[in-house]
Amino acid sequence: VSPQYDQQGRLVNYGFKGDYDAAPGKSLTANKSETIRFTVSNDGPEPLIDIEVSDQLDSGVGAITGLVCTFPGGAAPGTTWAGPFAVGTQFECEGTLPALQIGQTHADTARVTAVGEISGRSVNDADQWHGRVPTQLESTGGQALTGLALLAGIGILGGGLLMLARRRKTAADS
Repeated sequence: VSPQYDQQGRLVNYGFKGDYDAAPGKSLTANKSETIRFTVSNDGPEPLIDIEVSDQLDSGVGAITGLVCTFPGGAAPGTTWAGPFAVGTQFECEGTLPALQIGQTHADTARVTAVGEISGRSVNDADQWHGRVPTQLESTGGQALTGLALLAGIGILGGGLLMLARRRKTAADS
């Protein structure tokens, strides 16, 4: 599911799938970079100017690199735009989360600031994103359980063979 907006351009489904606002966040693959995409919407009462988009590493490892936004109306891609950013419109941004190692986590906050074209009022918004690479135990939980079951089976079989050997010995002694 992707972001959904009403007729005035306001986001109506906060927390949609892919919006990893809270830890532990998205389960990532070790040693593989991840493209992070987000949508910026003007759901306010007026067009915006002097738009700036940024991303900050809050905790863990892997600062987002190569952040670039595709602004409306054919404006040059980047992280700053003079505008105007019309009410009810959106633009997409994307950056790269470098490859993380097993057990590593990442938390960042994307931010946007702008100025109301009519009011001159400063506005801003921010959204967190979390991800992690599961530990070996987490990623192989099924294999670990299978291994434990196999070990238990061997133990039961070994115990049965031991009982059988004792019974034979007892029968031979009689």
